[in-house]
Amino acid sequence: MRKSLSHLMILIIIIYLFPQLTFADETGWVQENTPSIEQSKNIQKIVKENKMLKEKNAALLKELEVQKEKNKGFLKIDMIKWFLSGVGVLLLGWIIGHNISSKKRRSGSLLD
Repeated sequence: MRKSLSHLMILIIIIYLFPQLTFADETGWVQENTPSIEQSKNIQKIVKENKMLKEKNAALLKELEVQKEKNKGFLKIDMIKWFLSGVGVLLLGWIIGHNISSKKRRSGSLLD
């Protein structure tokens, strides 16, 4: 039992250290195909493109954070503007209503 456990641990370590190897049968390991020159050039191209896209992504994330911070300020300003507009409408309505009400009390007729 202990011997099979140690063999299993060794097998796991080998698989972890050599992922390019694959288990063929009970007799041993067989290495997968080695990449050709064209494949390695393609891999280099993909790695460069990946690096470029990661840099672009990082720059866009920074820009997004800046825009979010700017938006927070605009949201507060917009809320204040809407509040003041509402207060203005309320006061204007109260003043107009007060004037109409006081004119009715002064005269008995609307034709005066």
